[in-house]
Amino acid sequence: MLYFFLYPLSLWHRWLQRREARTLIILFLALPLAFLIHKTAFVLLPIPMLLLLIPQLRRLRGADYLRLAGLGLAVLLANYWWWLPFFHLLPFKIEDPTTTFFQNTDPLRFLKDLSPLQPFFGLALGRDLIFGFALAGLVREKSLRPWLAPLAFFFLFTYFGSFLPLLRHLQPYRYVSAFYFLLLPAAAGGLRNLRSSFPLQLPSKKMLDFAFLLTLVILHFLPNFRLFYYVAPLRSTFEPEVAALHHWLAENTDRSARILIEDNNLWQGKQRTYGGARYPGILPALLPRECIGGPLPNAFIRHHLVDFSDGRFLGRPIQEIPDDLLKQRLDLYNVKWVVTWSEPSRQRFQRLAPWAALLARFNGLCVFGLEREPDFFFMGRGRLQADFDRITLSGLQPEEGKVVIKYHYLEGFRSEPPVKTFPVPVADDPVGFLGLEAPPENVVLSFKP
Repeated sequence: MLYFFLYPLSLWHRWLQRREARTLIILFLALPLAFLIHKTAFVLLPIPMLLLLIPQLRRLRGADYLRLAGLGLAVLLANYWWWLPFFHLLPFKIEDPTTTFFQNTDPLRFLKDLSPLQPFFGLALGRDLIFGFALAGLVREKSLRPWLAPLAFFFLFTYFGSFLPLLRHLQPYRYVSAFYFLLLPAAAGGLRNLRSSFPLQLPSKKMLDFAFLLTLVILHFLPNFRLFYYVAPLRSTFEPEVAALHHWLAENTDRSARILIEDNNLWQGKQRTYGGARYPGILPALLPRECIGGPLPNAFIRHHLVDFSDGRFLGRPIQEIPDDLLKQRLDLYNVKWVVTWSEPSRQRFQRLAPWAALLARFNGLCVFGLEREPDFFFMGRGRLQADFDRITLSGLQPEEGKVVIKYHYLEGFRSEPPVKTFPVPVADDPVGFLGLEAPPENVVLSFKP
């Protein structure tokens, strides 16, 4: 559904060329739907639509501009309910310079994507067919020339956008498939030219079209099938060592502190540590425990500072973090138990013995217990019970008229009875903790974005 964008974009091009009322009506339905499907529509549609519009500006009349305004209004009315929180929270988004998630810094990547000398050679062959037929169509059919500007934009953005820090936030290489999908109209023109050069009857021509489409489907989808069903299959069941780990955590941990569990960045092509299950991400849903980090390594928001994956913690190799600083940060975020899988992480916590004790081991999965008293209060004292979107505080004893808990501050927190909340800077955390000013003895915090 992500590539549904091609349909409204084609309708847009058709309407600019013909001004058909029927096409415009369908476009009024398809364009808002494209934005509802996925946020990438902000990249996939506005600029290509503008590039298709510019050559047609002289042909537009006053009524056409009114129709365009109505089209924009339809998109806004259909999507404002998620655009408002989206743009409100957008400043929290960050780009991790250490990850290659949907980034390309190889200037020859375009040629390599067309080369069948790669593990998923079928995908390259499919791209070769699309690119070859599209090139022929663009050369021979003038009606396809307006697509040159959007294609040039997608080509430059997809393959070279990651070289610019400003564009890395958009993860340019994720649009590589969109670029080849956008070549399909031109490829259809090239196929039309090819079949017109043969003395074929109409049924035979349709069979040729069908064979081309079937070939593309096979070449594009078989690599994905192989990836997700054989190379890196997703599973709803646990491997024996993961099941044993889960049972141990259920029996030997509680809700007084957090579990720090080391994740595995699959997008970097490393081995699947937890089998086919995303165990670090699903753990809090299966067990009433608080975890920190997650729900996956590539969570590009400021709140994700405390990420623990692939031997890295707090954005740096864990082996480089001094003992005192590591202990301070684990205490700051109220971590009592640590689960590791990588050798550098295991060795690092073993060096903290006896403060960090190895409590259990399940093949390569190790559980460490930290010699510290659990405490969710950064300032003041009391009792705390937390659940999804709700924190219950009781027996509060403020310090200097304030209570600060070891939870990130969010604007959506509401309290009963009403209490002033505010962010409290702590260490190098980019968000800060949640503070309450002059709270009563008992307070219930609810998160309502």
